[in-house]
Amino acid sequence: MVIVCQKSENENNETCRLISKLMNKNICSTSFQSFGNQAKGANVKSTCGLFNFDLSLIGMIISSMITYFIIFIQFEISLQSKS
Repeated sequence: MVIVCQKSENENNETCRLISKLMNKNICSTSFQSFGNQAKGANVKSTCGLFNFDLSLIGMIISSMITYFIIFIQFEISLQSKS
């Protein structure tokens, strides 16, 4: 799912880039320019405005899991040393 969202974001960025090139050359129509403005304003990677749903999410999840695992190990070590 994350990879699909990342690819969608990449395609949106590429579309915006191509539309900007066409707009600079005054080749496109007003409806095409309107579509380009909508594509630029679209936030493809946002999920409910809380976080970005892209490949960086996987890194955040993995780092959080490692952090909790380290804390768990520290608690286990402290419990073993008390007994």
